[in-house]
Amino acid sequence: MILENMLKELPMCISAEIDYLIAVGSKIVPIEVKAKAIGSLRSLKIFIKEKKIPLGLKISESTYALHNQILSVPFYLVEEIPRLVEELYYTSKI
Repeated sequence: MILENMLKELPMCISAEIDYLIAVGSKIVPIEVKAKAIGSLRSLKIFIKEKKIPLGLKISESTYALHNQILSVPFYLVEEIPRLVEELYYTSKI
């Protein structure tokens, strides 16, 4: 229900999009998937700012890193995302 409300409240005027939204425990986590390690994260940054979400994920070829509220996760760690997000919240690194 929270996820549905959040999606309904997204401004329709932006031409940005989030690839996925997942729930990890009670937290909503937006995700963008990029084919290369580099790329604009405009939609993810807008979503994080407007929805006041403390963490977003970028899945790509890049190395595992946390920078400006965005956790970069390499493709080979995708199945570990719930654990990685829980650890970040638990250790208060975000």
